[in-house]
Amino acid sequence: MDPFDGYAKELERAEPYLPPRADEEKEKVRKELQDRFDKGEPFHDQRDIEMAGKQIARSKPGDMVLTKGVGSHAYKFQIQPREWGVPQVELRSFHQIMERGTYCNILIEHSQPDSRIQFPLDKVKQNFKRARIQLEGLLREKLSSALNDGHIPPGIDQIIAVACGSMSYDTLPRPSAYQNALVCALRTILQEDIHRSSGDIKCYSQDPKFTDADKYVLGQSRIDVLNNPEGFVKVNNSTAFLSFSPDTPVKEIIRDIGKRPALLIWDRVVDKSDQGTEWDGPNKTNGDADSAHVRKMIREEYRELDLEFPEEFGTNEVVQYAVYVRRLIE
Repeated sequence: MDPFDGYAKELERAEPYLPPRADEEKEKVRKELQDRFDKGEPFHDQRDIEMAGKQIARSKPGDMVLTKGVGSHAYKFQIQPREWGVPQVELRSFHQIMERGTYCNILIEHSQPDSRIQFPLDKVKQNFKRARIQLEGLLREKLSSALNDGHIPPGIDQIIAVACGSMSYDTLPRPSAYQNALVCALRTILQEDIHRSSGDIKCYSQDPKFTDADKYVLGQSRIDVLNNPEGFVKVNNSTAFLSFSPDTPVKEIIRDIGKRPALLIWDRVVDKSDQGTEWDGPNKTNGDADSAHVRKMIREEYRELDLEFPEEFGTNEVVQYAVYVRRLIE
């Protein structure tokens, strides 16, 4: 049975997406959202994310795309003419939908290409190569040692990176180059230092901002570039997952979809009480904030390894990255 058949039937009765306008209606939605949050209910479903992406992939201007929000509320979005931009799946956090008073956390938006001047392919290749070489001295040995001492779960067979950023707009290797290069370094460490296996570890990277030059350079390093939101669809328990200061609620999504990657490298989670709905992090309102549920997941299911990331990754007093290993069941 075609999985789109069921969605097509729901599309017929779905309402066009319109944010609630009346304050009374917004408050009613917020109360239900808060009740669901307090019960620990997941707000992001892996299959619903997958179906939104697949519908876009097979759509043309004028087509309608169905998304499912919290509580299976269905919405439909129209694919606009190409001059509007490229249709993309936008995933919103609990904080964002609470602020708007809506159940819709999977939207279809249209993005325009970056208007900045891109550097030529040779420059992008050069910066990525420099970042890979410098990473050997900056982090390779420390990361390998930390992972060897960290008792990581066996069987990691894929690395998925989300929101590492484009490398096409920098004259020198910037955080995006080092973050993308870490995928290659981690693959080498896992294959040669940890698993000591000849079996290849598949590598994927997802960022809507990737240019053709980015895609070519990453492809030459055996990193397959995924369309948004395929990275979240591929995540499973045998994944090493990387993300750096995204404007998407990555942590919340990983917690909600029920998969627990063996290895996480992302913004450090601030450990506080799991009571209430306080949100923390440099992207508290619009990005990858720490919710009580995310903190609980990290505290109970993961261990943080002793490793500091160098400033080349974009770390500072506010932004800090950390490595988390899923706890082994004894």
